[in-house]
Amino acid sequence: MDVGAVLIAIAGVGGTLGGALLTQRGADRAKRCELEMTRAFEEAREHRELRRSCYTELHRDARQFSTTLSLDLS
Repeated sequence: MDVGAVLIAIAGVGGTLGGALLTQRGADRAKRCELEMTRAFEEAREHRELRRSCYTELHRDARQFSTTLSLDLS
């Protein structure tokens, strides 16, 4: 058996295994990025909903205050 053929076979097996590992690592990275983007989108949506509810309450209270003031002046 030739030493060169053994080295070439080892390099081929190593390349095949290395390619599989690199592919898996890339897929993991893509999945992690997707999860981070989804999480950021959900946080932004929750923040927007919270802000909307706060402004709704503020507007309601301001109207009640204005109504109370106009009733007291009459």
